[in-house]
Formats: sequence, C-alpha cells, structure tokens
Amino acid sequence: YPFAQYLQFMKEAGQIKDWWYEQTTFEDKRSKMKWVMDFDVRNNDDTFEYYECKGYAVLTNVRWKLDIMHETKPEVQITMVFQDKKQMGRLGKKRASYCKRVCLLKDITRGTAKIADTGYGCGIWSGNKPI
Repeated sequence: YPFAQYLQFMKEAGQIKDWWYEQTTFEDKRSKMKWVMDFDVRNNDDTFEYYECKGYAVLTNVRWKLDIMHETKPEVQITMVFQDKKQMGRLGKKRASYCKRVCLLKDITRGTAKIADTGYGCGIWSGNKPI
C-alpha cells in the first residue's frame, strides 16, 4: 500500500513517531455510523491525525460519515488522500472544509518514490501506470 510505505518512510526519517493501520474506529450510536480510519499517525508532539485513503470511488457514505464526524467530533483531525483529482472533487467543498487537509497521493508522497517498490506488488501510481 503506497501510503503505508510513505508513513514508514516518515517514521524512519523521524518526521512522525509512529503509525497504525485500521486501529481506530469512530462510532455514533444515534446515526449508527461506524468508521474505521485507514491510518492513525502519532506526531512527534504526541498529537494524533487520522488518514483516510480513497482510490477511485468516493461513495455517498464517505460524505455522510464526514458530516457525522463534523457534527459529533469536530476536534478529530482527518486528512483525506485521493488517487486522482476527479475523485477528490467529488468530495465537495463543504466536506473538504471538515478535513484538516485534502490532497492527492502523488502530492503527499512526492520525493519518496524510491521506497515504492517493496516487492509486494504495490507502488505509487500516476493514472494507471506505476511511477
């Protein structure tokens, strides 16, 4: 997974303390919303950020989950990472404003392409081609 590789690179470079995959679940009993965050990141100052990576489909439920999170837990810092601009645009300005950051995978991992090929069949992609 390219973003996991990026986070490991950041950890080894001392830019973050640690990261975990699918460790935190946010729930809202009233709406019956349950959202497992893709990645938890502990920053060097011991604050946490949550990253949600989206490939080629931003479904209605992602927008709905952001609405619920904004309403019930506005202090939670979520960064949305998208594969392409078209999908990023589907999030919409309203939901994007609920996020700490909204970005493209290629922009956030820029300069770390050398770590992309780990032999697990994953890497950093641009369009439909590995870079």
